[in-house]
Amino acid sequence: MRQLAFRSLRTRASAFGAAFLSVFFGRMIIGTFAILAAAGYGDVSAADADRLRLMGTVVGSWGAVIVLFSVASTLGLVIGQRQAETSLLRAVGATPGQVRRLVLTESVLVTVAAVVLSSVPAAITGDLVLAAMRNSGMIDESVGVSVGARAIALAVTGVVLSLVCLLAGILATRRTAKASASIEPQRMSRWRWAAGILLTLGGIQSAVITVTVTANDPDPLAPMSTAGPACVFTSIGLATLAPALLKRAATWFAFLLRPFGAAGHLAEHDLRARAHLLGSALAPIIVFAGISTGTAYLVAIENAVSANRPQTAEAQDVELLNYVVVGMIALFAAIMVVNTLAAAIADRRPEFGRQQLAGATKPQIRLMMRLEAGFLAGAGIGIGALASSATVVSYSWVKQNQVVPGPGPWYFLGVAAVATVVTVSATRVLTRKALSGSALTAVAGNQGHC
Repeated sequence: MRQLAFRSLRTRASAFGAAFLSVFFGRMIIGTFAILAAAGYGDVSAADADRLRLMGTVVGSWGAVIVLFSVASTLGLVIGQRQAETSLLRAVGATPGQVRRLVLTESVLVTVAAVVLSSVPAAITGDLVLAAMRNSGMIDESVGVSVGARAIALAVTGVVLSLVCLLAGILATRRTAKASASIEPQRMSRWRWAAGILLTLGGIQSAVITVTVTANDPDPLAPMSTAGPACVFTSIGLATLAPALLKRAATWFAFLLRPFGAAGHLAEHDLRARAHLLGSALAPIIVFAGISTGTAYLVAIENAVSANRPQTAEAQDVELLNYVVVGMIALFAAIMVVNTLAAAIADRRPEFGRQQLAGATKPQIRLMMRLEAGFLAGAGIGIGALASSATVVSYSWVKQNQVVPGPGPWYFLGVAAVATVVTVSATRVLTRKALSGSALTAVAGNQGHC
């Protein structure tokens, strides 16, 4: 079983490479903030301990939720693409249990390799953030983290991430081992519907609490503590429902693709037929647009309100935390967008070959993929904007007594531009690579080598 798993990993290098990078960079982010939290429990002053624990636990917790969701989504996409292959294994006599063991073995090998190899980079980035905090005067120059505390923090994050990947693999393999080779849309499980709805409702509840409870708190920073998580939960909740939302969007807004002729028709068909897979590419765009927009406006509104009053040390720390959150989310979500697109496009090389044999030209296929990427970016930005409103509207109402935030549309337009450029540019490069070679080679060869 292990030998077969190693062969499969070699032939599906592009898809599993995306899963590897998701775990690798996810571990770096979680590990970095775990090291900050560990430093806060060392021999430091009370003020330094509070600041380090705030950075490590609050920002780290938000980051961990985003990272774990993204890693599980990417791993589910990679495993879900094995539908035809697992059906073939079943046809030649493999049992569902054997198929599950094969796919889980591959997932475990990728996860363990990424966790082990990311340990040193996570330790380095954790030390770099500590050094930056010391140089900026946020903490005392003597603050550090012991070797033992660093090792424990990295070990805990590695175990947690590995367990999440194992659970994601188990859930994905249960569906894949029983599925047929059809590419017809799959229905989302009831558990996924429940998780998406509950997370979205949790974000809405945080927004309501911001307006009705923390708005009356004497601490001026109290509303931020509830408004901030609102866009995090709503973004992840709607991203969990991405396949269903993409299918609806492809039905309602298909008229935008039809003027592009054959390429538009192919893009429309793929968005509907592959919504269960392309939804995994849509999810990180929603997370990026929703959380980045919500947090950016949160900071902008707070800065506008507090411009005429003295800034306390606590307020400065909170402002820095929010900027760190925006930067962390933007970087990781951009990586996740590229990763999921790489995994999705790598699996479509045989499809591109069949389309060419049926008469489609390479320029038509490239245009089709650009249309799909543009549609995914537009859908992700629109849904992300809706998710961000849980933070933007509630905080703007509390701080500025208006629904529309004072800073204007520029932050949203900036986020939208970045999301569009990353999605379309990555798709263009990956599609050009997937189309290299002849159509017959693409159909007969293995998609993992694209």
